[in-house]
Amino acid sequence: MKILIVVHQTLPYFIGGVECLTHDYVLALKEVGHQPLVFSQIRNEFEPVAQKTEEYSEYIHEKISSRYSLKNEFANTDILDSFITVLDQFVPDIVHIMHLQYLHYEIAKVVKQRKIPLITSVFDYWFFCRQVQRLYPGGILCNNNLPVRCSGCSTAMRLRHNKGSYLYVFRLMTPIYSILGYVAGEGAHIYKRRIKALESVLNYSDAVCFGTKAMQDFYKKHFSIKNRFLVPYGIHEPDKQISFRGPVDRLLKLGFIGTCAPHKGVQQLIDSFLELHMPDCQLILYLNESRDVDYVRRVKQTAEGMNSIQIRDPFPFEKIYDHLAEFDALVIPSIWDENMPLVLLAALNMHIPVLGSNMAGIVEFIKVGKTGFVFNPDNKNSITQVLELFVDKIRAGWIPDFNNEKIYSIKEYLKLNLELYYKLGDFICAEYVDMQE
Repeated sequence: MKILIVVHQTLPYFIGGVECLTHDYVLALKEVGHQPLVFSQIRNEFEPVAQKTEEYSEYIHEKISSRYSLKNEFANTDILDSFITVLDQFVPDIVHIMHLQYLHYEIAKVVKQRKIPLITSVFDYWFFCRQVQRLYPGGILCNNNLPVRCSGCSTAMRLRHNKGSYLYVFRLMTPIYSILGYVAGEGAHIYKRRIKALESVLNYSDAVCFGTKAMQDFYKKHFSIKNRFLVPYGIHEPDKQISFRGPVDRLLKLGFIGTCAPHKGVQQLIDSFLELHMPDCQLILYLNESRDVDYVRRVKQTAEGMNSIQIRDPFPFEKIYDHLAEFDALVIPSIWDENMPLVLLAALNMHIPVLGSNMAGIVEFIKVGKTGFVFNPDNKNSITQVLELFVDKIRAGWIPDFNNEKIYSIKEYLKLNLELYYKLGDFICAEYVDMQE
């Protein structure tokens, strides 16, 4: 089967959940004999964060675009003609949209005009929010994408310079920033168009897939989507799992793996860890730097000179289990509603406890007292208390319980998607029959 995968960005230029899952999924498709092609783009201000190998160039078609604007964020005219050319040359049996940010919403319309089955996977809140995380300046969750409000918020996000230290000031200033942003910023008419344009993508899709019920329920509330499917994300399996046996009296290592950005709560984690005052604990941070250079600099300055905190460079996602193996617990301090982070799945898969925020997409995967503990990411004391609770329990001999913990493999994720492909397409093969038996 020929499958055209459409995604906003890819390895090796960006290391994120969508990019890593897309990479593993495409390799899984190739492994079972399918012919995938990834259509993506890169903005030429970015350099690869990892060395580019034949493994990437083998299946990725890239369109380099140097222009960026609010309109191009969902209707990038540099992309559409290139996509049509690739579509007509490749002639896929299925088109699977992983993400459309920086691409063009009419990709969905073009696919349907050619009567090709279309699947769209929803990994975050981008259809609802240009900022993706649904966060106002200052970290307040937004549940209403009114064009006027979006216009003000977007401009305010660009105007803010120092978020972490003045979190609560920004929360108080959010209404003022939104008004000033709207007056001095982008017109609400573009956001009104954006909402309608992206909703059309969901309507053109023969199937819209969600990784979690929380994400599915959110989109059900805000969009009219007929064909919704729950397709849990998959991850490659570890070679071994961690075993806890009795009290631990050595140096304990707490770890974070992810992007160094405000919505990931890295600064709050460091501040809370420093309140522990436990010399026998270490915090290890594998940070993929974001475009928010002020935030990245502030995080590094806070950790600078601290023997108990190590900041390390990012690594290829296929090495995730090698690096998780040195942690006694993974910490996920996100201040936004996540959507089943792959690093969370990897930790649970390896039987490593997770200390996570009580946000959707995280909290439902943590069995409190068994596979980890939960804290309020807005409250530094709450984070510190949970870190201290975990340390005390491990010292006292607490043993995590990962019995009946179901984490989908990448092969199972592949199987769920292939079932949809075969149901939507005008074709069938022995592989699909085997899956039904």
